[in-house]
Amino acid sequence: VDGSSELDVGGHLSYSLFDWVGVHLRSLGAATTRFTEVIAMVGLLRDERRTRGLSLLAIVGVPTGPEGDTKHGGWAYLLGATWRLTPLSWLQWDANLHYDFSAHHVVPESGLVARIVADGFASLDAQATLGAETRVTLLPGLKYRVASGVFVGAGFQFPLTWARDFDRRFYLQLEWARH
Repeated sequence: VDGSSELDVGGHLSYSLFDWVGVHLRSLGAATTRFTEVIAMVGLLRDERRTRGLSLLAIVGVPTGPEGDTKHGGWAYLLGATWRLTPLSWLQWDANLHYDFSAHHVVPESGLVARIVADGFASLDAQATLGAETRVTLLPGLKYRVASGVFVGAGFQFPLTWARDFDRRFYLQLEWARH
């Protein structure tokens, strides 16, 4: 927002402990994000093909980045639910809704992924922070499968509200998935 740019790297590592329980480590930016998130997810309901389901999630934000709010010792605590629907064979919708007990705001997030060609996908992610200063962002992107379980992608995120942490972000993604 001040006319400068920063290069940052983030990551998301997830591991399934059991068929219904998973643990995730996620950083949305090592240099610019205050937390590394430790996420526990427990599946409640799902269909046999795993195209629809509902899970509970608990998030602990461990302070690892630039200093910010020092409430709760700089830690963050969130609790919520996440779900997946596959309304069409080529369209998947993932969403979650959680409450941040540290900052006292609600965070809804939603993502659509559509297969547009055999190994090519379009995505649209939306995120909001609803509280004292409401923030809403959109992130359209494209992803391509280069090998079995290996994807490359790019996206452009921009805020839709006057309250914002940035003017625009460009994402490059390398994803390796093994299910």
